[in-house]
Amino acid sequence: NLAGATVLSTLPALAVARLDIPADLRAAMQQTLSCGLLRMSAGQHADLAMTDTGIVDPERVEASVIGKSGEQLATYCTLAAQLVGLPHAQIADYAEMGRHFGTAEQLLSDCHELLCDPDMRDLAHGARTLPVALYLARLGNHERPAFLALLDRARHDKTARLEARDRIRATGVVRRVLVKAELYRQHARRAAARACPAESPRRALDRILGGFGVAPAMLDNTSI
Repeated sequence: NLAGATVLSTLPALAVARLDIPADLRAAMQQTLSCGLLRMSAGQHADLAMTDTGIVDPERVEASVIGKSGEQLATYCTLAAQLVGLPHAQIADYAEMGRHFGTAEQLLSDCHELLCDPDMRDLAHGARTLPVALYLARLGNHERPAFLALLDRARHDKTARLEARDRIRATGVVRRVLVKAELYRQHARRAAARACPAESPRRALDRILGGFGVAPAMLDNTSI
């Protein structure tokens, strides 16, 4: 964690400082980088703060995904758009594209890790991803303690992880997350269409955004 924090807080700023660009553009990109890192850190902090917690608000979990992964890609897209000198409205559209696409990717990743990863690492780490949060939210007060005890055992017991995964998979919560991911991806494609009016690069960008979707293996492992 210390090494990661050191790299993130120093090397990107040094890279921007060394760009052969006008001083005002460099200052704008450094501000974008600083604000983006702060938002990403806040999202990561919110995610870690919910680890092993008993009652999780799904909206808070979704907000942490937007902050952690959405803002990361939004920052990258903003920096690239600033570097090539796009107008502010176009930069904002690229940022929106990145934010929505980064969020969609993370939601899909969380579903894939729950359903397709043999190690089920999120359950092993006690992470409260959106599928877990939605499942917890639907449990009654008399059911929730038993499932929380199962999640606690899942930190160190693969059999408990399998049982927790099967319980979540038997409900419709994973498909709800997959639908949310697709909605975010569609928002990203609309933002990309606004940001990139030229037909040829717009088609290329749309192919990239359209290439990420729900894997058949995830649908095969979910219930309605």
